[in-house]
Amino acid sequence: MPTEYKRKGSVCRGEWSEQDLQQAIEAVQEGRVGVREAVRSFGVPYTTLRRRLRSGNHRKLPLGPLSTLGQENEVKLVNHIKKLQKFGFSPSRTGI
Repeated sequence: MPTEYKRKGSVCRGEWSEQDLQQAIEAVQEGRVGVREAVRSFGVPYTTLRRRLRSGNHRKLPLGPLSTLGQENEVKLVNHIKKLQKFGFSPSRTGI
């Protein structure tokens, strides 16, 4: 019987919310808690919190490479493909 994989570390990649990050940043900037204490209480990765505090970039970006189409056009394309599939036309990769 194969063993079950258990991820190392307490916080999985990308499993923290934007609100948790903002609360942690505010708590550290106001001096209520230190960075490590904010990491423990809000569940945000240490490196992420430290990097966001230093750079001033407080937004959570999507994981993976950036889209070449842009977010809005990508959503339109996905909706169009879903509409085609509903009518029985399955687009190929080359057709897209």
